[in-house]
Amino acid sequence: MKFIRKLHYILSLVVGLQLMIWLVSGFYFNVMDSEKVSGNQYKVQGAHNIVFDLANVMPIENLLVSHPNIVSIDVVNVLGSAHYLAYFSKALYPHFKQDYQLFEVTDLTPFTITKDIAKQIATLSYNGSGQPFRITLMEKPIELLKQKNASWRVDFDDQVNTSVYVDAHAGHIIGHTDDNKRFADFFFMLHFMDYAKEGSFNNYLMMFFSVIAFWLSLTGTLWVSYMIRKGQYKVRLKKKPRLN
Repeated sequence: MKFIRKLHYILSLVVGLQLMIWLVSGFYFNVMDSEKVSGNQYKVQGAHNIVFDLANVMPIENLLVSHPNIVSIDVVNVLGSAHYLAYFSKALYPHFKQDYQLFEVTDLTPFTITKDIAKQIATLSYNGSGQPFRITLMEKPIELLKQKNASWRVDFDDQVNTSVYVDAHAGHIIGHTDDNKRFADFFFMLHFMDYAKEGSFNNYLMMFFSVIAFWLSLTGTLWVSYMIRKGQYKVRLKKKPRLN
């Protein structure tokens, strides 16, 4: 019983520390500016029109003949021009790992999102005063935890250090982030115990703490029962003075 009590004390401290983190992070979520921490402070809203000249468009059937393993084809906008986006494997959600490629609609040649093209796409989605100064290809973006596909990160030299993520294969904007969002993401990491940065609260550490919390409840109940049996818990009722 002594070992269980000692372990109970230690685990209570660990869970108590995480409980304080939950309280502090939960308080922050209630007082934070949700628009400010969205990361979209300098994001251009709305879509650009697609230039689609049907006279110069090759039929989709021709692309399927040359690439029979295609499972799905979309028509997408890249810098105002139409392109075929062919999926060779398509996941349930866009951020899941996929195999896809852009093709020119005029001659069906592969279209690659180069560093310069990524810079143009990011600049079109940005309306701040900063200028792009660093462009990095990332196989798995660190800040976009759920994103499993490669992307270009374009950094702007504004007061909040905005970063724009462009899909390296499809050319669309994945998202904007800045210092305000990074600060909020830090508290989200603490609150959901996502210390491994998996982008989900359904992680092994959360499950482990759930088991510990259950174990503490169980051992605490057994401990109280043990102390009652040993007579260490005594309930004394204060007697009211008699009135003469």
